[in-house]
Amino acid sequence: MRHSRSFGLGGVLLAVLAVVGGCPAPSEPPPEAVLAGEWRLSTVEETGISATYLQFNSAGRLTSVRYEFGATTVEGQLRVASTRVDGQSVRIGVGLFGGGSLNFEGTLSADENTITGQASYIYRILGLTITVDNGAATLTRR
Repeated sequence: MRHSRSFGLGGVLLAVLAVVGGCPAPSEPPPEAVLAGEWRLSTVEETGISATYLQFNSAGRLTSVRYEFGATTVEGQLRVASTRVDGQSVRIGVGLFGGGSLNFEGTLSADENTITGQASYIYRILGLTITVDNGAATLTRR
């Protein structure tokens, strides 16, 4: 007795696609991945903060903000963080504890180690909204 199997057109097509297509191609890292690591924010205008550090993961997602006030260090609890890199243009927005925010817009250098631009803080205190324009600012990779 002879047994035979037949495969429909769908089965053949699926087999061909599996052989020709192989495994899916690895995806490209997002443009924000260029920010991976720790960056120090420096502003021209005094903020009362000795230093501000922004930490990004390997995908360029902001994971923490750390402030230094002299010998005191405060790790900011991120409510919302958005990071966007479009070519050399960089935008960072961070919702901070207490309802405030840190905003930065700048241009990434050719060596990808500095971003020069503008920074501002928005504070929300007792129902008031106070915007502090810190003017020229630089993020420097550490």
